[in-house]
Amino acid sequence: MANDSISRTVEFPIDTSQIGKGVIAVFLAIAFAGEALNLVLFISGIQAQGAAIGVGIFLLIVLGIGVLNGRPEEGVVILNDDRLEVRTGASRQLYRWIDIRGLQVRRYRDLNPLARTWAMISRTPADYRVVEVRLGRSLRLNVVPGQSGTDIIGIPSLFAKSTRLYVHDPDGFVRAAEPFLQNS
Repeated sequence: MANDSISRTVEFPIDTSQIGKGVIAVFLAIAFAGEALNLVLFISGIQAQGAAIGVGIFLLIVLGIGVLNGRPEEGVVILNDDRLEVRTGASRQLYRWIDIRGLQVRRYRDLNPLARTWAMISRTPADYRVVEVRLGRSLRLNVVPGQSGTDIIGIPSLFAKSTRLYVHDPDGFVRAAEPFLQNS
């Protein structure tokens, strides 16, 4: 009886070595290519000065968004008796154990074509290992920015039935999470 009242908590740091590494490069390439095209159109007389300035400002905003969103955030994945929680500086994801159907360590090259394409664009190695969390309930997005998961009130995603976790030790994470998953 005394052991049942003890709550267990295990924390795993998020691996920021690959996250966002190439995102900034992608946004830089888009912004510079757009600015080059903008300059060519302006010099050739096809585009008016006001339009060229407007497009230039828009591309700088796109670049700013890329730089801000491409920064890897320090964070932690927390396993406790009730749920799996992902915390970073700007976001929080909550998943109840009863909503998780399984955990599996996967390489990027074994994921779906869209994930492989994004890995190639963002220069993430094909052998990079992530934890895939298969959900029995749709991922929900909260109206409060930065909150998502299955243990929140929010708008259900039509297609998201899995998510990926980027932790330093994917195999150790899955081993540590299995008892929590089995008890739900």
